[in-house]
Amino acid sequence: MFLKFFYMALTRLFRQVRRETLTLAPPRRVNRLLWWLAPGLLVKRWLFLSMAGVLLVGVGGMIWLKLTPVFYTGQLLGAALRAFTTYVPNYVSGPLGILLGLGLIFWGQSRTVGAITDVLIPGNEEELLDALLTQRRLARGPKIVVIGGGTGLSNLLRGMKRYSSNITAIVTVADDGGSSGRLRRGMGGLPPG
Repeated sequence: MFLKFFYMALTRLFRQVRRETLTLAPPRRVNRLLWWLAPGLLVKRWLFLSMAGVLLVGVGGMIWLKLTPVFYTGQLLGAALRAFTTYVPNYVSGPLGILLGLGLIFWGQSRTVGAITDVLIPGNEEELLDALLTQRRLARGPKIVVIGGGTGLSNLLRGMKRYSSNITAIVTVADDGGSSGRLRRGMGGLPPG
């Protein structure tokens, strides 16, 4: 009997180890980063817009500083930049590209933060700064411990959440009436609910 149980436990353990070693799960951090690219989050387009802005700032800086060897790394980009700089001088097109790129970065980042803020503050009753200030104020509130039970405890705790987020409640259950009392006496444990 013991040998059969021991054999089954070992085979179950080996199967589990084999299953874990054969399935190569991606690292947790990479998996979490890829979730930002999931459809419907309304974040990707603004991140890509920000990246386009960074690229445009770099190209504008290259034009302004006349870094022509960098232009020739890509034949298409080099030809386009030469054609553009023949019509518009580099002291105008360089700063214009930088300003346009910075504008795209600002627009993309503000929309990214806006999309995340809409999720964190669904009703949008208050601004993000107000929510952060409220959270910091509640975190610095007094440490409150409530011990007991009864009908007014939930109302008390709900009201105290406005003044502090450092609340600990130890709720006692001492109901002796009805079916919960019979359960408590019969099973020797706490009544459900």
